[in-house]
Amino acid sequence: MARLSTIVVFVVAAAIIHSAAAQTSHIVGDGFGWNVPTTTTLYPTWASGKTFTVGDTLVFNFMAGRHDVVQVPKASYDDCSDDNAIGNVITVSPANVRLNTSGEVYFICNVGTHCNGGQKLTITVSPATTAPTTPTIPGSPPTTTGSPPPPVVTTTPMVPPPSPSSSTAVFASGFLTLLAIFVGCYLH
Repeated sequence: MARLSTIVVFVVAAAIIHSAAAQTSHIVGDGFGWNVPTTTTLYPTWASGKTFTVGDTLVFNFMAGRHDVVQVPKASYDDCSDDNAIGNVITVSPANVRLNTSGEVYFICNVGTHCNGGQKLTITVSPATTAPTTPTIPGSPPTTTGSPPPPVVTTTPMVPPPSPSSSTAVFASGFLTLLAIFVGCYLH
């Protein structure tokens, strides 16, 4: 009986650790934030070192009134235009944009010539590792795919997360250490 309860505890612990590591918040531009860069390679370089997954959040930090964020299709991105914007122009900082679809995603600043100056971002979003299942109703028509859903945007201030490489590992090792002590005491 004690062996079964120990196995259950380890399975639950693994599920908690996996869910804690499943979503990441990415601070766009890191310490530079969402501003007109000094070089047009700043945001492409920043994005090239990251892995983006459905469910992750992009955090755009900028001075309200001086910048904004708008998700656009590729043609509008290339033209630095908010024509055919996907969702609303975001003017409040920090803007937390949840990535809810996989594929190429494009963002620009629509203020003045900021986009032409390099204040634009393109990323590739990978599908989530475990896709949520959509319940189907017998006899209902199949769902069709159209244009991607607009991004989920929140503007609630968000404390930047600790480095994802260390926070999950520290949590996991601390949790497993306490669990081992508890199980060791319980079995003796």
